[in-house]
Amino acid sequence: MLQNQTTENTLDNLRKICSLKPAMNYENYKPFYYYVSSAESEAKKAGLLPNWLITDHIAIGINFHTAKGIILRDAQQIQLLKNSFIQERKIAKEMLFCSDLNAYVKDVNVMMNEGYVTHNYYIEYSPCLLHLIPLNVLKQQIILDGVEKEQLLSSLFQRIRHMETESMVHIFCISGLRQLMEQGRIAGYPDMLYKPLDPAMRLWLLKSYYQYMLHTPHSCICVKENFVQLPKHISIVCSSNVHNGIAFWNNTSHGLQYYILKESGFSQKLYEFCQFLENGNMAWSQEETLDIIRNMIVEYGGTL
Repeated sequence: MLQNQTTENTLDNLRKICSLKPAMNYENYKPFYYYVSSAESEAKKAGLLPNWLITDHIAIGINFHTAKGIILRDAQQIQLLKNSFIQERKIAKEMLFCSDLNAYVKDVNVMMNEGYVTHNYYIEYSPCLLHLIPLNVLKQQIILDGVEKEQLLSSLFQRIRHMETESMVHIFCISGLRQLMEQGRIAGYPDMLYKPLDPAMRLWLLKSYYQYMLHTPHSCICVKENFVQLPKHISIVCSSNVHNGIAFWNNTSHGLQYYILKESGFSQKLYEFCQFLENGNMAWSQEETLDIIRNMIVEYGGTL
């Protein structure tokens, strides 16, 4: 990847990450990266075969534009390529971090306990309502059993306490709220983790979120969906002084796994984009958002 010296460098890295993202749903895929200068990158592009697939018995080289390639079977040539790969791997950084949900929440809690996070943006299809869900409801809805459930609940309770004092802004879309009201599902939470919320609880949460937004006017941004399309199963976390990034989950053979995609350049650009959403015209104003939610409450049979 290119050193993040210019906006063009970072955008080039973002394009590479976008092309890699589909492969990240494969549970054994573990991408690494290291930085090169623009000149080094151009030299690699101009090289004969910058892309290689290397196994114990065969090596396949493909040119930069994936138009031509070569197959090698000679053992010495394959070993030479392996040695070259090992040397580059030594300077590479891990891009994708994997954990189960409980470990993921614990990591977030550790970060918050250390106190070096100053301001967080959360971009999610549905707004995070964890801090508004009554604890007894949370216990009832989670499908897990035994020790696994108790450990997760303990981590979630600690996370809720952090959220009560955290400087945070939730960026969401109206379609995400409609999913909550129609299906009882919050997009950022895996379906296999909890039972759908019943209609009465959905309406109660919508009204609670309205009150929360009313009393914390700078904590919520509702994007205009004709400008910004938010993905349903990806959470983007941006902090002013932490290189975090995009979180998503996948149901693997080892159970539910959370992945965090990290790289400092795109983390910074995401943070700048969130700041732009606060002040630009791609989001509804607080008054407009409150009006939309008021109408939705009435639409689903509630009153304020």
